[in-house]
Amino acid sequence: MTTTAPIRGRKESNRGSHAWGRNDLIGWTVLALLLFTALPLAGCGGSLPKAQQLDHYRPLLSRPLADRIVPADEAVIERAHRTNLDYGQDIRPRPASADHPVAGITRRVLASLPDPVARLARQHLAAVYLIEGDLGTATTELVGRKGGPWRHAYIALNVTSLTRKANDWATWKERSTFLPLPGEGGEAPYRNGPRMVIEPPETDDLEGAVRFILLHELGHVIGVGQRVHPPWEPDGAPTPKGGYPYRLLSWKPNRKGGMDSRTRETQPLPHQSEFYTFDKAPLRMPQAQGVYAQLEETNLPSLYGASNHYDDFAEAFVIDVHTRLLGKSYRVDILKDGEVVRVYRSCLQRGDCPGKASFLRQLLGGSG
Repeated sequence: MTTTAPIRGRKESNRGSHAWGRNDLIGWTVLALLLFTALPLAGCGGSLPKAQQLDHYRPLLSRPLADRIVPADEAVIERAHRTNLDYGQDIRPRPASADHPVAGITRRVLASLPDPVARLARQHLAAVYLIEGDLGTATTELVGRKGGPWRHAYIALNVTSLTRKANDWATWKERSTFLPLPGEGGEAPYRNGPRMVIEPPETDDLEGAVRFILLHELGHVIGVGQRVHPPWEPDGAPTPKGGYPYRLLSWKPNRKGGMDSRTRETQPLPHQSEFYTFDKAPLRMPQAQGVYAQLEETNLPSLYGASNHYDDFAEAFVIDVHTRLLGKSYRVDILKDGEVVRVYRSCLQRGDCPGKASFLRQLLGGSG
């Protein structure tokens, strides 16, 4: 993927789970590229919406992480509506109740984060807002001061979309970039294409799904807060000394000011993926074996991580924490006629992206 303009709000899409149908939406990456070339971006140098002003979070920043989970206020709802309009959908979410079951799950997840992750999250996570009826599963929005760099962010978690167990959710997401075969719907049992395993049977539950989603979003929060990569909204801050070395492991600047994958020409199939496109997907299910074979020849952490350099880091972060610090599973079984014909594991597990593994160990204090 080529990123030609900043993207407002890192949105984890969740099409097919809401009242609108899959066919009503197109890939968010395409929408973003079309929309953001014409939209004015606020950035830290302009007038910030209230939801993105750091002073709005002073009371929350002194609380433990598990106490930063709150129902969305009007400023956050307005910001979510604005972001959805940017993605081409006039959807205004609602605040979720503080006693919603997902609130308790989210609180447990944040309270049990590994120490290195919790340390960074306490520095940079402004809040986790609970909302209903939003576009997508979760959105990360930047928080800062006028004229200053973005160093914080908040996560808006759409409780309406959180209904699947961990492995069902992960498989549903992974299959969303492949066109289903005739007669094969979007739910298990699957006979062809990818099937993901991120939890063993005894912990394959909603909490496992929420944990993985939150860790991905924390990857975005920490990626900006620690200046791993530039923010997706401009802030006028100078490039750190030494630049952004992590993203140069897999990406290179292009003439349009964006970033191109270094393996797009030699391993093109992973870069053709567009997640959450389902029956409009650019890849066909029988191509799955070839897609993951080519992905193994890259140093990208996952198929979703091939989307852009922001999700490259967020995926590497969640996979490293999930497997190395928490000791959990991460694999993609490729099925053909009900049989496993290939098993994909991340380069972080295989030892095939040592630069990224070393970066993450340094970021997380060498834990694990």
